[in-house]
Amino acid sequence: FVLERENYFKLVIQELKKRKEVKNVSKGKKDDTLNVNLGNNCLLTLRLTSENNYGYMFFKNSKSIIRWDNEPHHIEKLRIGPDHIHENLIKKGDPKISLATGSVLFDIDLIFRTIKPHLE
Repeated sequence: FVLERENYFKLVIQELKKRKEVKNVSKGKKDDTLNVNLGNNCLLTLRLTSENNYGYMFFKNSKSIIRWDNEPHHIEKLRIGPDHIHENLIKKGDPKISLATGSVLFDIDLIFRTIKPHLE
């Protein structure tokens, strides 16, 4: 990150708190994660290890529903990447190419548009 992690996290938390869906933001168990409480048993976990190593995980009722990441394990399937999304982890569908960048400040609208149907 151009900014050190603590300062970057502060910016991310400020932006997240502007969203009406966000009830609370807290540090995760690891120093590279944030947990975003969205109410209604919904949680968004943001793993921001570095710009080239991220994962966004959406949980509902403690079940993993959607995950974005850039692990290179699906490059053969996607033919580009490594950024991809698992849109329905319950049905275990194939990953799809993702427009996520690894920067929450850029990805925040994409994340919330994707999870919005699950929040209602």
